[in-house]
Amino acid sequence: MTGRTPVRPSRKPHRSDCSSSAPISGASPSSAGALVSQEQLEESQHDAALEEKELETAEAELQIVSADDLGEARQGLAVSRRQVEEAGAKLKLLLAGSRPEAVEAIAASLTRFEAQRQFLADQVRLTAIRSPTTGVVGAAIPPRSKDSTSVPAPAPRLGEKVSEQVNKGDLIARVFDLNRTTAEITVSEKEIADVKPGQNVVLIARTYPDRALAGGVKTVAPAADDDTDLARKIFRVTIEMDGDSQLLKAEMTGTAKIFCGSQSIWSVLTRRFERYVRVEFWSWW
Repeated sequence: MTGRTPVRPSRKPHRSDCSSSAPISGASPSSAGALVSQEQLEESQHDAALEEKELETAEAELQIVSADDLGEARQGLAVSRRQVEEAGAKLKLLLAGSRPEAVEAIAASLTRFEAQRQFLADQVRLTAIRSPTTGVVGAAIPPRSKDSTSVPAPAPRLGEKVSEQVNKGDLIARVFDLNRTTAEITVSEKEIADVKPGQNVVLIARTYPDRALAGGVKTVAPAADDDTDLARKIFRVTIEMDGDSQLLKAEMTGTAKIFCGSQSIWSVLTRRFERYVRVEFWSWW
């Protein structure tokens, strides 16, 4: 705040201040005193008028200065009151705590987010493919078509299946356990009656025609399949090879012999004809 200092004009010297005290010629001493008093009165009135003007000017300047200061003070007071109100509101919230409905809403949101996080974690976990057994991972070989004239589709490489969308149950790859090799052979329904699990098997692969690989019958299929090439029914027999059969690879072919026990040459030569007659002409008697 800037103050203003009023400037007062210099007062004129009273005539009574003159050093001359000689009486005025032609006038009595009483008349001279009255004249001096009149002059002093006029001088005093003049000084009083100046003082009154100076007072009015000072009061006006004081009102202007007071109005400016009052506006600034009122503005500062309003700011201080807002700050006090905000601080009081925050204090009330802290003292009152959270409302029950707000707490329940937050808890429900946390439960929903946790369920979503668990779902996404399961989805990420399912992207990692794990084999139930140990072995060598190979490409998934397409199933054989029943149509013998069709050309089988080539097996896709595993690198080509990266980022490929697959459905539940789709064949992605095959795991080959080289320590336990199995082979699958087909047996006609006319011969399957003599085949039983545990019987010895000798297999010769076309890749190794000079080596006989030993094994045994592991399982016999419970249902027959159609052999469209020979128009007959066949059963699939699974053979578990011995430990020295690691030379065999997937999809190799060959010929196998199953040892079903000792029989006479005559029985071996005539049993097919005998079975044919018993089945085809059974209704005749």
